[in-house]
Amino acid sequence: MCRATMVGATASDFDQHVRAMRGECGRSRYAKRLREARREAARDVLQRHVLIVGEPGTMKTDAMKLVHFGSSRRRDSMQMLDCGRMLKLREIGAGGTAKAALEALIDAETRVMDDIQEAFESHEQGGSLLLRDVDLLPESAQQVLNDALRGESLRPVSERIRVVMTSSRAVPLVAKDFDDISLTTVRIPPLRVRRADIEDEAHFFLRQMAVEQDNPRKFVFSGEGVRALQAHDWPGNEEELEVVLR
Repeated sequence: MCRATMVGATASDFDQHVRAMRGECGRSRYAKRLREARREAARDVLQRHVLIVGEPGTMKTDAMKLVHFGSSRRRDSMQMLDCGRMLKLREIGAGGTAKAALEALIDAETRVMDDIQEAFESHEQGGSLLLRDVDLLPESAQQVLNDALRGESLRPVSERIRVVMTSSRAVPLVAKDFDDISLTTVRIPPLRVRRADIEDEAHFFLRQMAVEQDNPRKFVFSGEGVRALQAHDWPGNEEELEVVLR
């Protein structure tokens, strides 16, 4: 059984981020390409680091977890860090004068850099390190992460900590000096590009809510309802669709 931990989180936070997991819904060419890219990243014999990039709300965290649990390391140690939440926790207490706020920010950045280094130094060799929202890290911490990734890439595959990351935008500092030999990038298309998949996505959420509510009724959309969903651009992607349906 996989051992998993999450830095800076309560047990309920960990359950929320690790237990729930879903695959890609839909039969469009975009969904098929994404599904195949994610599976290839999981099964990669070289166990290259993985960067999953997509707009906010595109279920990147699920894809990240599926890469780990679909890999040969699924039974090895796994640690998950929510970079955005980690930085936010470190910034608590900032306030007062401008000088105090600046000092608190600098202290927060320093402590986050230390957290990143500690995660690599303390994690077991051969395990997986999942980093959520690396684009929210300050530049100093992104550089520390880049250095750590380069160091791991020089190790034998069996001893290497495999890092799987998510980001809502390009992160040049993190991906600097990497090529396809040491880093695999999986790009998740936004929902507005995958309009043909919206019906499948919506029905997935309806089924999920029926299970949560122990409701035996089966809800479906009329053709007019599906067209109405497909006419919207969904800037918040799958997360927005789920909120609207709820």
